[in-house]
Amino acid sequence: MQTGRLRERLTIQQETVTRDDSGEELKSWSTLATVWGQVTPGASSERFLASAGQRVAEVTHTARIRYRTGITPKMRIVWESTRILEILSVVDPDGRNSRTVLLCSEEQRG
Repeated sequence: MQTGRLRERLTIQQETVTRDDSGEELKSWSTLATVWGQVTPGASSERFLASAGQRVAEVTHTARIRYRTGITPKMRIVWESTRILEILSVVDPDGRNSRTVLLCSEEQRG
């Protein structure tokens, strides 16, 4: 992997569950790591949610980072400070522990 292509700051987050005083679960996101990476857009689709009265666009992305263990599909990436990419799959493409490829989706409501 050419290091020069990893020009974007990606924040990998994991969901944290705590309980309040009444025992109710509170879900939040905490930062696991901030890494250099490259995000490439892929396919996109759009659908209308009649129940919510809004359109939902889904865009797939591929994020490439240096090899890293501990990333799971239950995590997400914050990209460009405001964009949230849900991790769908974690792949070591060549099996040599040199890079990690994260297949992600971004949902945009509007």
